Amino acid sequence: MAIRDVFKINRKTFLYPTGWLDVTAVRNLNSTIWGSIKNLFRVPAPDRVESFDEAMHRLDMSETDIEQAIKNYTGIAWMFFILGIIVFLYSFYLIFAHVTISGFILGLVSTALFLSQAFQYHFWAFQMRQKRLGLTFKDWKQYMLGEKGTHS
Repeated sequence: MAIRDVFKINRKTFLYPTGWLDVTAVRNLNSTIWGSIKNLFRVPAPDRVESFDEAMHRLDMSETDIEQAIKNYTGIAWMFFILGIIVFLYSFYLIFAHVTISGFILGLVSTALFLSQAFQYHFWAFQMRQKRLGLTFKDWKQYMLGEKGTHS
């Protein structure tokens, strides 16, 4: 074997910034992150278009099942809401008593997750109460604020 094959010295040996920074991996990572962000703001197409009554028949649910599901979802929503408030207050305890910014930020993120779950379950109960599918956040907000146009 030749000496030049053993040492393989070329211009990339001394100057190769794209290899040092691993530009292809950074490019792939950025495209993955960008794709995830785009999917957050894209409304998915529904799998099937059906009315509330058709969904009740398809799932073989009665009115008592619906009332029980409303109670269950409302209870779960309250549980997540209370946990979110507890974690929110605890995050302020962390910032003032222990002066941990990271604990405070983690507490706020956890609070956001708890409150988003509370909203999800309350929204599902709201749709069952209204006996309509395909309602929006605007409809839920009008219902919660007592504005006209959402009570059936």
